[in-house]
Amino acid sequence: MFADPLNIKAEAFHFEEGREKAFKSDKPQPLDPAVIVAAKILEVDFPLQKEEVRLNYKRLAKKYHPDSHGGSKELEERFKDITEAYRLIMSILDTDKE
Repeated sequence: MFADPLNIKAEAFHFEEGREKAFKSDKPQPLDPAVIVAAKILEVDFPLQKEEVRLNYKRLAKKYHPDSHGGSKELEERFKDITEAYRLIMSILDTDKE
């Protein structure tokens, strides 16, 4: 074994640990498959624009809202998908500013 007076090996190890943590983030990344599906559900294209996402969400939510269709289970599920997609994308767009 060799001496490491500058502690280079330990620094490199900690750098790799940090990289692994960054890639294992719980926050969805913009090109995660879930984000791509969410963009399709909301009928928006990349790069994602907050205003376009918001406007499409409002349009689709109004169109598929359960109250406007007499409680159709299929349309209720579609509405839930739209809402979940909106929350996912907005969580990314809101944290991109930070």
